[in-house]
Amino acid sequence: MDQERTNRLLSVLLKNEGFDEIKAHVAAGHPLSELKEAIRGTGWRFLVTNSGRDISLARIEALKTEFKDAVRNLEVAAKELRVQDMEATELSDQFAQVRVRTKVARLARAAELVGVRVARYLLPGEAPADDPIEQSLKTAGFEWNGGDMVTEIWSADHERRWKEAQAKLRSTQRNRISQSEVTDAE
Repeated sequence: MDQERTNRLLSVLLKNEGFDEIKAHVAAGHPLSELKEAIRGTGWRFLVTNSGRDISLARIEALKTEFKDAVRNLEVAAKELRVQDMEATELSDQFAQVRVRTKVARLARAAELVGVRVARYLLPGEAPADDPIEQSLKTAGFEWNGGDMVTEIWSADHERRWKEAQAKLRSTQRNRISQSEVTDAE
């Protein structure tokens, strides 16, 4: 089969999503260069998998959309995040925030895994320059270290609130001591 006819055949199979036929074509010993030539400029990409015994085909736009959806889910969940010492002062609110932070961290991990899978199909220079996961959390005032929890980004505002909270705690403790002295004196 000549190169042009092979390319046409592979192009038709891609349009009809005949992945099994394409895999059979490659498994029959035809060079991958034929597939590479056939998909040039089509928006499809392939990966050689399973130690060279199989190929994986995917549409780049579908992969990018899947990653954007994962980041969008993360952004929606990140809107539930609250700075605990300012907006979630009750203990029950803090427990709820732990659940939210864990959920957001899991969504960040899921988005990262989708991003890794998508990146396998991308050519050099096609990957986004900035990390959209980091950017969406940074916008909400939080950061993720890859673990099971997202944390607040420490800032000058946090430092001020921390000092105010410490002063309030010391004042409360002094008031308790003074109150117990008054009670003992009576």
